[in-house]
Amino acid sequence: MADALSLIPASVFRNLADKLYEKRKNAALEIEGIIKQLALSGEHDKISAVINLLISEFAGSPQANHRKGGLIGLAAVTVGLGTDAAQHLTQIVPPVLKSFADQDSRVRYHACEALYNIAKVVRGDFIVFFNKIFDALCKLSADSDPSVQSAAHLLDRLIKDIVTESDQFSIEEFIPLLRALMNVLNPYVRQFLVGWITVLDSVPDIDMLGFLPDFLDGLFNMLSDSSHEIRQQADSALSEFLQEIKNSPNVDYGRMAEILVQRAGSPDEFTRLTAITWVARETNEELRGMHADPTDGFNIDAILSIARRELTSEWEATRIEALQWISKLLVRHRNEVISYLNYTFDSLMNALSDSSNGVVLLVLEVHACIAEDPQHFCRLIELLVRRFQKDRALLERRGALVVRRLCVLLDAERVYREFSSNLEHETDLDFASIMVQALNLILLTSLELADLRALVKQSLVNSSGKDLFISMYSSWCHSPMATISLCLLAQAYNHASSVIQSLGETDINAKFLVQLDKLIRLLETPIFAYIRLQLLEPGKHTWLLKTLYGLLMLLPQQSAAFKLLRTRLKTVPLHTIGLDQLKRASSENPYSQILQVTEDGRTSYTVIDFQSKLQQFEQMQHRHRLHSRSQLKSLNASSSTISQLALLGYGVNRDDWHKPDRHVIKVLMRMKVIEVPMRYIMDRRRKDIKRGYQSISNIYDDYGCDGKRLRYNTLTPLMQEVQQLGAENDDICSVLVKIMKDTKEKLIIAMENGQSMVEQLEEASTSGAKVIHSPLKVRTKGAIQKEIAAKLQNAHPCGFKPQHKPQLSVLQFHAFYAFEYRFLIFVMYASL
Repeated sequence: MADALSLIPASVFRNLADKLYEKRKNAALEIEGIIKQLALSGEHDKISAVINLLISEFAGSPQANHRKGGLIGLAAVTVGLGTDAAQHLTQIVPPVLKSFADQDSRVRYHACEALYNIAKVVRGDFIVFFNKIFDALCKLSADSDPSVQSAAHLLDRLIKDIVTESDQFSIEEFIPLLRALMNVLNPYVRQFLVGWITVLDSVPDIDMLGFLPDFLDGLFNMLSDSSHEIRQQADSALSEFLQEIKNSPNVDYGRMAEILVQRAGSPDEFTRLTAITWVARETNEELRGMHADPTDGFNIDAILSIARRELTSEWEATRIEALQWISKLLVRHRNEVISYLNYTFDSLMNALSDSSNGVVLLVLEVHACIAEDPQHFCRLIELLVRRFQKDRALLERRGALVVRRLCVLLDAERVYREFSSNLEHETDLDFASIMVQALNLILLTSLELADLRALVKQSLVNSSGKDLFISMYSSWCHSPMATISLCLLAQAYNHASSVIQSLGETDINAKFLVQLDKLIRLLETPIFAYIRLQLLEPGKHTWLLKTLYGLLMLLPQQSAAFKLLRTRLKTVPLHTIGLDQLKRASSENPYSQILQVTEDGRTSYTVIDFQSKLQQFEQMQHRHRLHSRSQLKSLNASSSTISQLALLGYGVNRDDWHKPDRHVIKVLMRMKVIEVPMRYIMDRRRKDIKRGYQSISNIYDDYGCDGKRLRYNTLTPLMQEVQQLGAENDDICSVLVKIMKDTKEKLIIAMENGQSMVEQLEEASTSGAKVIHSPLKVRTKGAIQKEIAAKLQNAHPCGFKPQHKPQLSVLQFHAFYAFEYRFLIFVMYASL
């Protein structure tokens, strides 16, 4: 001790016991510097003497401030030692752990802080004290002081990080301690334990599953805890273990079965249900693993019937188990399952609309297993096409997933050929176009179809690629943009240019431009990198250049796609192209010959008859144009029918014709349309749309509205008319401003004095003998018919003439204007 006293100045020891934290901190920094010097010189005996002095005189002192100083001093010694701290941990750590049970909460807080700093320095060397630290942290997690709990949580996170990255942690030594603590009922301790179980289970090198029976009963105990959060955490941990059990052979089912059977009789419903679920899962796994023979009484039809019924269960896990049973039976008893297929195929197709991706993926695996036979493969694709046709939302939501997964499970080329064959003769042309566009987008973007894209690229030099191109082209003709995309992918640029030139004005509609926008953006992706590189040799790929410029000419100039493609084309080195090349490319027949240079440098001629393909494309587009015209005629006919019904008086009054909303609603009522879809209701007609142009809401119904809103909406049109009057010239504006200011002042005075507001208004409206000329003008998009003008002139009470301007007061103008409007409407109706 004498050596330690000579090493550390007395002022440092005095400050280390001071009640002020800053003084203790400064003293600890001085001790850290002294320890660093001693460590560099290798004087570890003197360092041990300093540590013993800090323990005996400070950490073990009856004075709380001394104990705080001892803890911060021990942390300072560890920091000063650095990498040499491991050899002194047996001296430093025990007194810090002892302080976790101190009666003073501030001492416990400083103990957490000290151990945190020590752990940060020594990291993995800390593992030897893990059980003691874990036990101390478990108690601190339930500390009565919130600041101590907070400090313990910070220390707990650091210890978890150290354990997960350490290879010295011994799960065998830890499990007995965990098993003993699992029966603690304190909610904070339970949360602490579940958190550690979850963390340790996530470490690949720690086999928590092998020791599951040791703490399984404790986890089931937590399922009946009064805290919802604890129940949720325990259930999450159990679910994770249940998933791991399926893939692990090292599970002690014997000990687990005893616990599960016992918990299955628990009075708590949640605990009982979870235990039964575990028992059912394990029993299910064992049953699926059995090798039964139908000749021994194994009823496959009965199992398939139950599985088919459970495909519509509300529980996702049940639906997954049903599919796994069907899949397992397909592998072991294929013939028997196939014979039962007519009863299950519809259920399997309906399962494609399931809300769970896991269920859909399992359904596709079952379908792929069935489709190994050619006849079932054709039937699968045909039923998929019909399903997508019936449920367009399924095509939008799950189409890409279904097609991509089938291409992985089955041969991608075979899948696309069969889809194309089904869509080639599709009579629903709108659906065929949508389906082809979806398949084309999947082809151009999916990683799973890279080999298929590579085969299409060889269409001009490879017989397999040519056959695939021809097979796909027949159905791709349903969509002009899909056809152009296929030609670009196959590098048949001359045919792509011809397809673009063949498009008519009806083909270039909004849907076409949306698809074109997508294609332009796809041209900037790695999939079409070869096209961008070919642009470096425009003389060799003049048809490609012409195709891209053709697409550019179809795009609106203000669109983002136009700017994107134009920017790309600006980078093309056009100076390398000779004038003769451009003239020859623009004048020659694109189908006279199609050259393609192979990888070995030889030039070959394709045998694809692109002239007939162009005719095929034009014929298909002609069918689509006729279909569009027939749809338009049907739409016009239906609109005419509704108008005729209205004119014949089916629930519509003649006085309501100038009110389109009322007219439409009465027609819909007559047609027995109960509910109008929201997408057909304009925002300005909806009550739930916020309007920011006025401070008080509009009145939509006469009932249920307050007086303020009613008065506001009554005054608003009058004020707007007055504003229009005042805007005519400066004289009228100044008169109106003066009148409105006087009226406003008198209203304010009347409201403050409680006088009659009616009298004040009358005074404001009649004060002064000023009158103004009406600036009323008939505003129409064309000249008023002479017949209507004559009727107005003869019938108007004021003798309406162009040169006649009746003199009105401000308040008289409203009545005049309203009468003028109603009278004009009456005359217009009379002229019909």
